[in-house]
Amino acid sequence: MPMKTTIKVGGKSLEIFRLTLRGWSKLDTIRRQMEEDVSKRDFASTFNSIVRFIETSSTPVLAWDKLPWYEFIEVYSKVNEINAPTISFPILEISKKEGKEMPWEYKGRAWFYWLNLFADHYGWSEEVIGELDIDTALGLYQEIETEGQLHREWEWGLSQNSISYNKNTRNSEFKPLPRPEWMLATALKELPTIRMRKDMIPAGIIVDLSLKNGS
Repeated sequence: MPMKTTIKVGGKSLEIFRLTLRGWSKLDTIRRQMEEDVSKRDFASTFNSIVRFIETSSTPVLAWDKLPWYEFIEVYSKVNEINAPTISFPILEISKKEGKEMPWEYKGRAWFYWLNLFADHYGWSEEVIGELDIDTALGLYQEIETEGQLHREWEWGLSQNSISYNKNTRNSEFKPLPRPEWMLATALKELPTIRMRKDMIPAGIIVDLSLKNGS
């Protein structure tokens, strides 16, 4: 992903640049405000939030309210594109699904979350953390979460809570600590086709268990 790009809008050149973690956190705060504006159907505030979103990642040289709507949306899309993570981190998929606001959320919390996370884990300064590329930040975030989960599993395995008694078998069984969804293996969308000799095909009704039919 390039660090910056230049596009022609309204007859002028607009430079859009990829933000580091501090700036990306600002975009996240503005994005949340936009979602709130849209949910209230406050279109004037939505427009102003989109302008702030664009100008956070560009050189503001345009009268945005004079642009055709399709050019305005094109610029907004370009800002999103250049600031998007370039790596498909598994932890992001479950984060998208969870998406509900916690009671301790507040405006601008995204930056303080990242600052606290990396300062606590690595002892880095605010300046160093603020200049991280978002791919680096997200990669480190996933590694911190992975390390924490594996450590909790190790502690769990040493505790009595990890052992349960099965009344049917009359034996003690190990009960593993549940893992978050993003750490679980992904099921195949379609099972591979394997040729078999006719004399090795099982008798009776064969049930298709692949997911190709959406089942």
